[in-house]
Amino acid sequence: MLNLQQRVQSLRRLAEARIPANPADPENLRKADKIERDMKSYFKALGIAFPYDKLEEIYLKYAKVEEQ
Repeated sequence: MLNLQQRVQSLRRLAEARIPANPADPENLRKADKIERDMKSYFKALGIAFPYDKLEEIYLKYAKVEEQ
């Protein structure tokens, strides 16, 4: 049989799981992992789509430099 301390801890864990923004909630952890994977794939695709190695060349070609 559970003693009082174990019962209180069990109730505390149940209450914490119902907190909407609880970072330790397993559902929120799964959502955070999915968002992280989605963001990694987005930025990877963005890096492939945008020619960062040509950025300086494009900037120098089209940017107007104001001389003072």
